[in-house]
Amino acid sequence: MFSNHDRVASVVFFIAASFLFYHTGEIPEEAAFYPRMVLGLMVILSVLMFLKTFLKKELTKIFEPFFIHPGRFIFIAFVMLTYIVGVQYLGYYSASLIFIPAVAWVLGYRDTRVILATTICYLLFIFLVFDQLFSRPLTREFFMPQ
Repeated sequence: MFSNHDRVASVVFFIAASFLFYHTGEIPEEAAFYPRMVLGLMVILSVLMFLKTFLKKELTKIFEPFFIHPGRFIFIAFVMLTYIVGVQYLGYYSASLIFIPAVAWVLGYRDTRVILATTICYLLFIFLVFDQLFSRPLTREFFMPQ
Protein backbone atom coordinates (compact mmCIF):
# COMPACT_ATOMS: atom_id res chain seq x y z
CA MET A 1 0.00 0.00 0.00
CA PHE A 2 1.35 3.40 -0.91
CA SER A 3 1.52 6.19 1.59
CA ASN A 4 1.91 9.91 1.50
CA HIS A 5 5.62 9.32 1.93
CA ASP A 6 5.82 7.71 -1.49
CA ARG A 7 4.33 10.80 -3.09
CA VAL A 8 6.67 13.13 -1.22
CA ALA A 9 9.71 10.95 -1.94
CA SER A 10 8.88 10.83 -5.65
CA VAL A 11 8.76 14.63 -5.82
CA VAL A 12 12.05 14.94 -3.92
CA PHE A 13 13.73 12.39 -6.22
CA PHE A 14 12.37 14.14 -9.30
CA ILE A 15 13.64 17.57 -8.21
CA ALA A 16 17.07 16.25 -7.16
CA ALA A 17 17.57 14.16 -10.32
CA SER A 18 16.39 17.00 -12.58
CA PHE A 19 18.70 19.48 -10.86
CA LEU A 20 21.69 17.15 -11.20
CA PHE A 21 20.79 16.27 -14.80
CA TYR A 22 20.77 19.98 -15.65
CA HIS A 23 24.25 20.37 -14.16
CA THR A 24 25.67 17.53 -16.27
CA GLY A 25 25.77 20.10 -19.09
CA GLU A 26 28.98 21.39 -17.51
CA ILE A 27 30.68 17.99 -17.92
CA PRO A 28 32.37 16.97 -21.19
CA GLU A 29 29.96 15.04 -23.43
CA GLU A 30 31.79 11.72 -23.21
CA ALA A 31 32.01 11.83 -19.41
CA ALA A 32 28.39 12.99 -18.99
CA PHE A 33 26.83 9.99 -20.74
CA TYR A 34 26.66 7.66 -17.74
CA PRO A 35 25.47 10.26 -15.18
CA ARG A 36 22.80 11.43 -17.63
CA MET A 37 21.67 7.87 -18.19
CA VAL A 38 21.33 7.19 -14.45
CA LEU A 39 19.71 10.55 -13.69
CA GLY A 40 17.33 10.24 -16.64
CA LEU A 41 16.24 6.85 -15.33
CA MET A 42 15.74 8.40 -11.87
CA VAL A 43 13.52 11.11 -13.37
CA ILE A 44 11.41 8.53 -15.24
CA LEU A 45 11.08 6.25 -12.22
CA SER A 46 10.17 9.13 -9.89
CA VAL A 47 7.39 10.18 -12.28
CA LEU A 48 6.13 6.59 -12.40
CA MET A 49 6.27 6.38 -8.61
CA PHE A 50 4.30 9.62 -8.32
CA LEU A 51 1.67 8.46 -10.81
CA LYS A 52 1.34 5.08 -9.11
CA THR A 53 0.35 6.76 -5.83
CA PHE A 54 -2.82 8.00 -7.56
CA LEU A 55 -3.84 4.48 -8.54
CA LYS A 56 -4.35 3.54 -4.91
CA LYS A 57 -7.57 4.98 -3.56
CA GLU A 58 -6.53 4.79 0.06
CA LEU A 59 -3.60 6.96 0.97
CA THR A 60 -3.01 7.17 4.66
CA LYS A 61 -4.29 10.36 6.21
CA ILE A 62 -1.68 10.35 8.94
CA PHE A 63 1.97 11.02 8.28
CA GLU A 64 4.02 8.48 10.16
CA PRO A 65 7.58 9.41 11.12
CA PHE A 66 9.67 9.56 7.96
CA PHE A 67 12.75 8.19 9.74
CA ILE A 68 12.11 5.22 11.99
CA HIS A 69 15.59 5.54 13.50
CA PRO A 70 16.78 9.16 13.05
CA GLY A 71 20.00 8.45 14.95
CA ARG A 72 20.89 5.65 12.55
CA PHE A 73 20.15 7.89 9.57
CA ILE A 74 22.41 10.66 10.92
CA PHE A 75 25.15 8.14 11.64
CA ILE A 76 24.97 6.64 8.12
CA ALA A 77 25.00 10.16 6.60
CA PHE A 78 28.12 10.94 8.65
CA VAL A 79 29.76 7.67 7.60
CA MET A 80 29.00 8.45 3.93
CA LEU A 81 30.61 11.89 4.22
CA THR A 82 33.61 10.29 5.91
CA TYR A 83 33.77 7.79 3.03
CA ILE A 84 33.80 10.58 0.44
CA VAL A 85 36.70 12.25 2.24
CA GLY A 86 38.36 8.86 2.74
CA VAL A 87 38.32 8.16 -0.99
CA GLN A 88 40.31 11.33 -1.55
CA TYR A 89 43.02 10.43 0.98
CA LEU A 90 43.03 6.61 1.01
CA GLY A 91 41.93 5.85 -2.53
CA TYR A 92 38.70 4.30 -3.77
CA TYR A 93 39.54 0.66 -3.15
CA SER A 94 41.00 1.15 0.34
CA ALA A 95 38.13 3.37 1.49
CA SER A 96 35.55 0.98 0.02
CA LEU A 97 37.24 -1.99 1.67
CA ILE A 98 36.56 -0.28 5.01
CA PHE A 99 33.23 1.41 4.21
CA ILE A 100 31.20 -1.45 2.72
CA PRO A 101 31.69 -3.97 5.57
CA ALA A 102 31.31 -1.24 8.21
CA VAL A 103 27.97 -0.06 6.84
CA ALA A 104 26.71 -3.63 6.43
CA TRP A 105 27.63 -4.32 10.05
CA VAL A 106 26.02 -1.10 11.35
CA LEU A 107 22.84 -1.89 9.43
CA GLY A 108 22.63 -5.23 11.22
CA TYR A 109 24.05 -7.75 8.78
CA ARG A 110 26.27 -10.13 10.73
CA ASP A 111 27.39 -12.87 8.33
CA THR A 112 31.05 -11.89 7.99
CA ARG A 113 31.74 -14.43 5.24
CA VAL A 114 29.04 -12.93 3.01
CA ILE A 115 30.09 -9.37 3.86
CA LEU A 116 33.70 -10.09 2.91
CA ALA A 117 32.76 -12.07 -0.21
CA THR A 118 30.44 -9.39 -1.56
CA THR A 119 32.91 -6.62 -0.76
CA ILE A 120 35.75 -8.40 -2.56
CA CYS A 121 33.54 -9.35 -5.53
CA TYR A 122 32.28 -5.78 -5.84
CA LEU A 123 35.79 -4.29 -5.72
CA LEU A 124 37.07 -6.87 -8.18
CA PHE A 125 34.18 -6.08 -10.55
CA ILE A 126 34.87 -2.32 -10.33
CA PHE A 127 38.59 -2.94 -10.92
CA LEU A 128 37.92 -5.11 -13.97
CA VAL A 129 35.41 -2.69 -15.49
CA PHE A 130 37.14 0.63 -14.87
CA ASP A 131 40.85 -0.23 -14.71
CA GLN A 132 41.01 -3.09 -17.17
CA LEU A 133 38.07 -2.72 -19.58
CA PHE A 134 37.80 1.08 -19.85
CA SER A 135 41.43 1.88 -18.90
CA ARG A 136 40.13 4.50 -16.46
CA PRO A 137 41.87 3.89 -13.13
CA LEU A 138 40.12 5.28 -10.09
CA THR A 139 41.80 7.36 -7.41
CA ARG A 140 45.37 6.45 -6.51
CA GLU A 141 45.71 4.36 -3.37
CA PHE A 142 47.56 5.90 -0.41
CA PHE A 143 50.15 3.13 -0.35
CA MET A 144 51.04 3.38 -4.03
CA PRO A 145 53.93 5.59 -5.18
CA GLN A 146 52.99 8.65 -7.20
